[in-house]
Amino acid sequence: QVGRAGQARGFGLLTRQRHASGVHLLGRYRFSDIGCRCGISRFGKYCMQLQTLQLINFKNYAEARVNFSSKINVLVGKNGSGKTNLLDAIHYLALTKSAFPGPDHFCVRHGEQHFSLKGVFKKSGEVTEISSAFHTGSKKIFKEGTNEYDKLSDHIGKYPVVLIAPDDTGLVKEGSDSR
Repeated sequence: QVGRAGQARGFGLLTRQRHASGVHLLGRYRFSDIGCRCGISRFGKYCMQLQTLQLINFKNYAEARVNFSSKINVLVGKNGSGKTNLLDAIHYLALTKSAFPGPDHFCVRHGEQHFSLKGVFKKSGEVTEISSAFHTGSKKIFKEGTNEYDKLSDHIGKYPVVLIAPDDTGLVKEGSDSR
């Protein structure tokens, strides 16, 4: 692991949660060199942490609840087990849409008519629940706490995330022509 100015940092212990899908969440007990305390990182900027994520009928998940470590989390599992779908659920909660092209009904688990997502975020010391629900043939619903958004655009940017997929590695490895 690399910290500021390329200095090597120590690793902590791993915890392991196993979900029915076969995805493992590996969380570190200790990573104090770049960890967040009281909502402010060591780099002087405010930070955000996803504490829990709950999925119902989202893509390949009938139901799942994931508790994240406050430090570093690693998803490990076989191909097709749902690792990217967990990342897409986080993206959906943060940006009101999937990271992948297609309408919202593509996110509904096969054979179902709806999905729902809930995430508990800690941002600048405050804990907030973000929830989303979609039913085929209806508009999606987004809430911050108990307040439903009138316009989804009011939510975008409040919970910044970046998703880097395998196809995106060319942005970093290749020259400017691929960008």
